[in-house]
Amino acid sequence: MRFLWHVVFSGAALWIATQLFPHWLHFPVLGNTQGTVWAVLWAGLILGLANAIIRPILNFLAFPITALTFGLFSLVINAGILSLVANFSKLELNGFGGAFFGALVVMVLNWFLHQFMPDKAKPQQRLRE
Repeated sequence: MRFLWHVVFSGAALWIATQLFPHWLHFPVLGNTQGTVWAVLWAGLILGLANAIIRPILNFLAFPITALTFGLFSLVINAGILSLVANFSKLELNGFGGAFFGALVVMVLNWFLHQFMPDKAKPQQRLRE
């Protein structure tokens, strides 16, 4: 269930970023709202899978340069992942600058939206009398 929330929130972050900065990244007009919703959810699914599978590998391999740049290289990794998402979905980016700033916006929006994610069900502790 948590993965579905991640997909929905990633898609929402992508959609909000496309609405805020249409000159950096956008979804083409698909004719109807339902097509656009499916395109956004598909891009969110790809982004969620890429963040779960590819990003840890890239972070491990790029650890030395990330440490040298005090973590700023992670923005380049995020831009690369967003470019990968654009290759497998209907998301359109305008160059590496669009991917870089789009990834920055999506990262901030994704963090903000994940603050509203329901926590895992915590087992109730019984009070012994």
